[in-house]
Amino acid sequence: MAAAVSSQLLSIPKILICYIVARRCGLYVYSCVLLREYLKLSVSPKLTIRIGGYMGWARKVVGISSAALCVVVLGAGYVFAVSTDEEAVTWMSGPVSVLSSASTRASWYPAMPCTGREELVAITGVGLSQQACVYGESGYMQMARYVSSQSRTTYAIKHPFEAQYHEVRGLCVDQALCTYNPHSDVLITQYPQPVHRYGAAVYSHFSDHITRQFDLTSMTHYYEYTPNTEPHLIALGDILPTVGALAFSSNGKWAVFEINSYGFARLNTETMELRRIAWPGRVYGHGNDPLFEVAISNDGRYVAASERNAGLSIYEVTDGCGLVPSQGANTGVDMGSGAVCSVVHPNLWEMFEGFGSAYMPQFSPDGLHLTISLRMNNNTTQRVLLGAAGAPHQAIPYIALGDSFTSGEGETNDVFYKPLTNSGVHTCHTSMRSYPYLLAGYWGVSSESVACSGARTLDVIGAAQYTGQGERIGDLSAHESHALRESALHTYTPGVIRQVEFISRYTPQVVTLGIGGNDVGMIDKLKACVALSTCEWARDPEKRLAAGREVQRLYTTLRSTVAAIKQASPATAIVLVGYPRVINEVPGAVCSIATGMMFDAAERKFMDETILLLNTVVRQAALAEGVYYGNIEDSFIGHRLCESSSTPAMNEVRFGDDFGVGGALSNLKILGAESFHPTPFGHERIAQVLSQQTWWPMGLIRCDSCEYTQTPALSSYWGEGEVQGEVTQASSTLTPEGTHSPGDILEITLPVRARTDMPIRATLSWGEDIVADFTVSTHRPTITLPAVTTSGYYLLVVQVTDEIGQTIEFYQSVSVAYNQPLVVAQAGGSTRTPSAVIAPVSPVSVHSGAMSIQRTAPILDNLAPSSVLSVTSEAEGHYTQKEFYPTAYIVVLLIVTGGGVALCAWWVFSRIKGG
Repeated sequence: MAAAVSSQLLSIPKILICYIVARRCGLYVYSCVLLREYLKLSVSPKLTIRIGGYMGWARKVVGISSAALCVVVLGAGYVFAVSTDEEAVTWMSGPVSVLSSASTRASWYPAMPCTGREELVAITGVGLSQQACVYGESGYMQMARYVSSQSRTTYAIKHPFEAQYHEVRGLCVDQALCTYNPHSDVLITQYPQPVHRYGAAVYSHFSDHITRQFDLTSMTHYYEYTPNTEPHLIALGDILPTVGALAFSSNGKWAVFEINSYGFARLNTETMELRRIAWPGRVYGHGNDPLFEVAISNDGRYVAASERNAGLSIYEVTDGCGLVPSQGANTGVDMGSGAVCSVVHPNLWEMFEGFGSAYMPQFSPDGLHLTISLRMNNNTTQRVLLGAAGAPHQAIPYIALGDSFTSGEGETNDVFYKPLTNSGVHTCHTSMRSYPYLLAGYWGVSSESVACSGARTLDVIGAAQYTGQGERIGDLSAHESHALRESALHTYTPGVIRQVEFISRYTPQVVTLGIGGNDVGMIDKLKACVALSTCEWARDPEKRLAAGREVQRLYTTLRSTVAAIKQASPATAIVLVGYPRVINEVPGAVCSIATGMMFDAAERKFMDETILLLNTVVRQAALAEGVYYGNIEDSFIGHRLCESSSTPAMNEVRFGDDFGVGGALSNLKILGAESFHPTPFGHERIAQVLSQQTWWPMGLIRCDSCEYTQTPALSSYWGEGEVQGEVTQASSTLTPEGTHSPGDILEITLPVRARTDMPIRATLSWGEDIVADFTVSTHRPTITLPAVTTSGYYLLVVQVTDEIGQTIEFYQSVSVAYNQPLVVAQAGGSTRTPSAVIAPVSPVSVHSGAMSIQRTAPILDNLAPSSVLSVTSEAEGHYTQKEFYPTAYIVVLLIVTGGGVALCAWWVFSRIKGG
């Protein structure tokens, strides 16, 4: 037996092949399973049984051995990956390569260096189309620099969920160099010194010292900076030098400065350690002064410096180079040749014929790619992507980005889901039958889709400290996280890294982007409308207007998203894809039983109007950014919900393994997230429509006549001008997804910082009835779920007053399981029983052909008599009442399925034991 086992263990090549294949597919867990199962099954079962009855013991030994081998192989693979992917690739190791280039809109330099992004913004009291340099990201506080009507450099701020920017007073007045990073909450600005010199000051915790004020003269709001601490001044020992250029890394952990006559210095924004990395600096006041622009990578390792009167330099900062100035010592002397960090000077004159000068450098997240603008001698400009020698890069013609309507969430056969997109926390549900793969077939090119169900714009361009969609890799160690990120990047596994990182790595010729629905809570609203009565957005004019304005705010977010993709790959053609109209909104439309019970005419009208407005916003953003608009609005006509098509383009309720239904089955997941998403046939329709609007190869749009658009106006449906509309609503992931049970304590994640002197109110509602009302602590926001008599999606609304006094209602649909009796805790400890849940509201009649349905309870409920769905069929003047118990069908289905699984398990075990 020992010899047999030894012979199996010595078959390492077979094991390694299995492991390598699994790793290339991104299947880390499955790679371990392969090793374990290989060792278990390779040893003859009969041989194992003959070990004196110690079959269980032998299996444990083999299992431990295989696990140990798995750890060894994983460790070796990780070390190999790190050594090959990181250590061998630097900007210093060889010639810089040109990965892509494209002509850009501007044929001139920006009036002032912009280390953020250039946008048209709306500023209160100034105008709706103000050209500005914007710092920050959607979901965070953003700062915009613009030139006022008095030709003064002015700054404005916009907090999350504000519609417009507001001027900042008392800060950065007439200063061209004033930049902010929301991730570190640090602002760096110039300040005047004698003899026309300017130093640099660093303000930490910047947002803590911003207050919102109201100007009675202009009747507009503005912001005022009121610091209570002195800023940190950039100093070289006892010298306060002049700073000529500055920039943050994307994650805000580092900043870099060009110090006049002293070279360049790197600042750690957490410790405030300043390290000089190059000497000497350029001399000013003799001929043409240098005009530097700088960039620094997220790990602080690389610094890029471009000069408008010269070329490009890239420095590598290591522990063995540079000089940290000591306090009180004059360090404005030669650093010494050994202290200067390594540098490479790409010869842009040889690489680009007619090159004049370079500006606006920006590093990719991995620090191994750099985008930069070039001004040519013929007064044209190009945006180019440069790569370090050996930097990973493999061009692919077409990559799709987006959310569930792009990923293929509505797939009717799970076998078509890509690996690691339909298991555990990895539920991007990316289908090989989704429209990106079908569209690539029309074009005749290869493609990849990294769209992920549930994705928002932040999952596309997101924060630099991204820990996966839904924080799915947030609990991993740094080593595990790095390995999984690298695997995801190599295998096109979505949901682990920001989607834009695939674009910067592979620089495709074409990108399609379908995003925004989750940002405006389209699916959350749909889930809320499934409840017993008409959902609030369809019945309440004020809530409806708030929903319309929420969609309007998406305009600037989409523009920022497109701009980030352009930055990642300048030569990529972008198609911003809208959404299909999914339901027949006409009153009296013929709906199926399930759809008719879930959505009444008002709710169907609201859903359709939301998609129409959303598409208008998408189209306007595409026009403003000079990219293509993929119009798929009418692609489902004739095959939508409530259109009685034999080939539906949209799924209704589907059984699956994503959500539970509560009651005795609260731990079983038998409902699919594929519900209310496009079917494979729907994706065929989308691909057909897009193939008629696009072609291959698609080039960049010439933007000489691109439209500068504004946020689209609301139609009369939204009631603007008829109601006050003071409520600001925003979809947000307040608490982790999943099915919760009564008694669960849910931790609330607030998207904004709340004022500590104002209460936070949270409500849980079903239809028109508020099931629970909480006052939440700002210190540790939590709620305890109450008991409910109805399983399904409840609407969680958290009302917060942020630091600037803005009241925002954040909402999320939460799946809650059935439990009884129903006792609801109120603020202050009192209890009540909401009558609208126990005694259903007035029945709502829904017509479906010859069927008349009275909706007196949700489709999924317990088996109490009150939960019967009464269906009356009318045929030849006779009436017959039938009673349906939906949960009973589910129970029967589970019994049959469970019996089949048990039978299969018994058969497999008997075969193994019998040898």
